Amino acid sequence: MASEAAWVARENIISTLKNLERVAQDFVRYKTYLDGLKVEWFDDPVKLADLTQLLAEDPLYNPTNLADRYDATVTASDWLETNYLTLGQP
Repeated sequence: MASEAAWVARENIISTLKNLERVAQDFVRYKTYLDGLKVEWFDDPVKLADLTQLLAEDPLYNPTNLADRYDATVTASDWLETNYLTLGQP
C-alpha cells in the first residue's frame, strides 16, 4: 500500500495540473475577448487614431508593442488549445 506521503503528493500533483488547465482555459477565453477589442479598436482607423493618442503616453503600450503582444498571445493561445487542452481527450 502506498504511503501517506505518496497520497499527498498524488493529490498535490493532480490539483496543480487541474489548476493549470483552468488557467490555460482562462488564457484562451481572455484571448478571445482580446480578439473582439482588436477588431473594435485596431481594425477601425478612426478608433485606432483616437486610441493611439493615449497609447503614445506609455512606451510599453504603443501600437507596435501591443500588436507584437497580441501576436504572441495568439500564438500561445493556439498552442494551448492544440497541444495542452486536448491532452487526455478522445
